[in-house]
Amino acid sequence: GVFSTTEPRIAPFYILKNSEAPAVVVELGYLTNPHDSKQLQDEAYQDHIAKTLLSVIEGQ
Repeated sequence: GVFSTTEPRIAPFYILKNSEAPAVVVELGYLTNPHDSKQLQDEAYQDHIAKTLLSVIEGQ
């Protein structure tokens, strides 16, 4: 699938520690990796990621 299944980790990011709403950090790739960079700039891939994230958030 699009996402790897790793255990959630706690990170000391300000937005995660100080948000009044649930928050997550989603890492989608590395801009320094040519393959990742190309995918992240592709509109169809961005749409796929957005729809997948929405599905996960909605629990479907």
